[in-house]
Amino acid sequence: MARMLSPIVLCVLLTGLASEMYSQHPKSASRSSKADQSADQAADFALGMLRRSITSTNYAQFGFANVEEVQHMTLGSGVPLFYVRADQLSKYTPGSDPGSLMIPTQRRLYPVLVNGSGRLIITLENQNGQWKLVSFGQQAIADQLSKIKHDKASHSRGPGGSEDNYFALQIPSMHLNFLAYSPAPGPGGATETKQHVNLLALDSPASMQHSIGFQNTDFLAKNPAFTPEKEGTKSATDVFTALAPQASSAMSGNAPR
Repeated sequence: MARMLSPIVLCVLLTGLASEMYSQHPKSASRSSKADQSADQAADFALGMLRRSITSTNYAQFGFANVEEVQHMTLGSGVPLFYVRADQLSKYTPGSDPGSLMIPTQRRLYPVLVNGSGRLIITLENQNGQWKLVSFGQQAIADQLSKIKHDKASHSRGPGGSEDNYFALQIPSMHLNFLAYSPAPGPGGATETKQHVNLLALDSPASMQHSIGFQNTDFLAKNPAFTPEKEGTKSATDVFTALAPQASSAMSGNAPR
């Protein structure tokens, strides 16, 4: 398992990356399409800086098998990030609108790929019209995020559809991560659209089993295909119904990571 970056390494690299990104991408966007394009440019710039920051002594901390892989890094397509608060989830009742719990952020997640496999995630945030670097890491879900989205958007099985209809969903207090699919026009669309959101697990089965969200529930046992490897899909209604009883015990850490 790849080690997480040390606080010192992370702080130094983030400071250097962020300062250069701010000077390179000062313009804001008036429309979402322009904002997405601006985010893509900022992420691409961060990728270049990241490539120059990784050395023969620290490559493993970023999730790379060897330093040569760094030269083959490419940027995967980004997804917007939504999150769910535990205090709101605790009040969820079966059949009610799950989309009302999904809070949009100003963040986008970009998987960093090597030969199509995810190594880590670049997280950007739109602050006053400027895309700024938040972090890079989350090696544990980087490969699943890029692979599952590509598989689902490229094949007829599963929810399918345009990649624009996918978004990342976190329940920070439960340390749970999902890839979500919303019918057209995608995330941020009409209320009736959000009622039909489907979720795919990004966390490993072991990680989900240890999450407070799935404790005292047989949801995972009854849905063995709900794993990143099997790419099983469940409705947000079903998942939230299973998690709601445990949400009151997970009130801390509501903000996205």
